[in-house]
Amino acid sequence: MMAKRDLTASERRGATNPPSAADQNARAALEGTAAALAAVAIMAALSAIALSHFGIGEDASVPAVAAAMVTLAVGGSVSLDAGASGMGRALGSGVQGTLELMPLGISLAGAVVFVIAFSLPLRRQGPGPGRLTVRAAAAVGAFTVAITVLAMLGRGPLRLAELGPWSAAPGGGLRGGRLRDHLGGGGGGGLRDRLGGHGLRDGLGGGGLRGGLGGDGGQGSGELLRGSAAVQFHADVSSALANGLVWAAVVLALGWLVWRRAPLPSGWGWAHRIRPALSATATVLVTLMSIGTAAGLVLSVFGENGSLAGGLLLGAATGVLVTLALGIGVPWSASAGGAAAELLPADRIPDGTLSLASLPTGRPLWILPVGFAMVTLLVCGVLAAARGPSAPTGGRLSHAVAAGGRLGVIVAIAMAVLTILAAGSMEVGVSLLGTELLGTEVSLHANSALAAASGLAGGAVSGFAGSLLWELFGSTRAARALKE
Repeated sequence: MMAKRDLTASERRGATNPPSAADQNARAALEGTAAALAAVAIMAALSAIALSHFGIGEDASVPAVAAAMVTLAVGGSVSLDAGASGMGRALGSGVQGTLELMPLGISLAGAVVFVIAFSLPLRRQGPGPGRLTVRAAAAVGAFTVAITVLAMLGRGPLRLAELGPWSAAPGGGLRGGRLRDHLGGGGGGGLRDRLGGHGLRDGLGGGGLRGGLGGDGGQGSGELLRGSAAVQFHADVSSALANGLVWAAVVLALGWLVWRRAPLPSGWGWAHRIRPALSATATVLVTLMSIGTAAGLVLSVFGENGSLAGGLLLGAATGVLVTLALGIGVPWSASAGGAAAELLPADRIPDGTLSLASLPTGRPLWILPVGFAMVTLLVCGVLAAARGPSAPTGGRLSHAVAAGGRLGVIVAIAMAVLTILAAGSMEVGVSLLGTELLGTEVSLHANSALAAASGLAGGAVSGFAGSLLWELFGSTRAARALKE
């Protein structure tokens, strides 16, 4: 027999004196803080990688733009300000805007890392309620502080010429000349004709609006039209603080409910009943939305199409959600409103609806989103049945009805919330003498109530069918392995 190893002094002290409650709470707080910082770090890294593919970095600081992007990923907003110079500055003119658009791929990556880093150490030892509270409070607090700091750092200049496909053409103006045509810089007249031939030229001393804003003689909106103006951007600190706090708390709460091994209070019977459906829905949706983000990361490292890689990192998760919503009958609408939109030509205003009926009729393309939605929801139903309790003998039908009701409610809430998160808007206004003259808002949105209703119907049918399928084939060896 092997001789017993003598315990070291530290091991003997640990065996006789276990860690105190204060030491355990300190460790829990450090682990919660580390989880929050890991989530923020991955969000910032992915944002920087994606933005670098769009030409950001020559005049703008990639870390500053990435910091602003992270605040958008938690529901914050970013303000834009293109002030004029010369005569335009004296007249108090400029262009201001606000961007509210959540890059779901960045947000999803941060949420996944946050939940895994928070819960992974807990699988080795079950913490008590006190330590769990300390751990969660430290994680939420650290995440909120980190997002607030990033919002403070997310500011600086950004030239339109850096924005990839919207960069300046050699001859001046944006590629295609569309913005110049809209505002009277091209041959079509655009806004100049709608304002009466010379527009505001006579009212501003012969230089027109472009001259008054520094267009030809200065460096104001004329540079903006040529794609060379430096737009100042800054993240809204208060919005980042509030939304970061809510984001962290909601992500941890959902992650705890989804994790089937996580203990729940004894009186939370409702949570035990919905956990299989919630866990299945979250697993399927996160997997699908992560595939595009992972593909963008792979293309960033090994591919040659930088714009595609950056687009996948920022927008693949949103594309999955849009396709799923289309498949259950939820259209997406793009619209523009405001005084400036009324002055633009009708064919240049972003106004349209993407729905199953709007898809080309030559080929049955509607089959793709419908099939995608049907398969996705059916997988959710089968997985929810596999993770839930088995049906009682002779009660398969009633068990399937109950399973369909639970999954229907979960999918309805998920679709309503995700369509709200995927919506985006941008407000732009032109001011003169400190007063906004022209303003417009461009938005992309879907009907969240319709998404909830469609999700309820689709989830109920899929939960019912998935429960019956699992009960029919769940006795096989492969099905038992899946349940484990």
